[in-house]
Amino acid sequence: MSELPVLAALEREFAADNLVVVTVCLGSSEAQAGQALQKARVSLMTLVDRNWQTQGDYGVRGTPTTYLISADGVILMSDVGYGQGKDAILRAEIRRLLHE
Repeated sequence: MSELPVLAALEREFAADNLVVVTVCLGSSEAQAGQALQKARVSLMTLVDRNWQTQGDYGVRGTPTTYLISADGVILMSDVGYGQGKDAILRAEIRRLLHE
């Protein structure tokens, strides 16, 4: 869950560029997803997927998985895992994609 504050910060940072962060909570209830967001002290749009359908639809092989998806639905980048320095990698990739 340590990625949630970073994703929220990136959404704020790139708001003028229309970046929208959508999280997907797999196999949990709305209440559990809400508790996770509350614990992380963030407000992010969240899809609750109790049946794990998005895992198959997007080929998720681990969590967290981050995707950058264009406005027309094309997956531009995907990355599995989260660790130190990932925020800088995501920020650089967002900047690169916005300026292509």
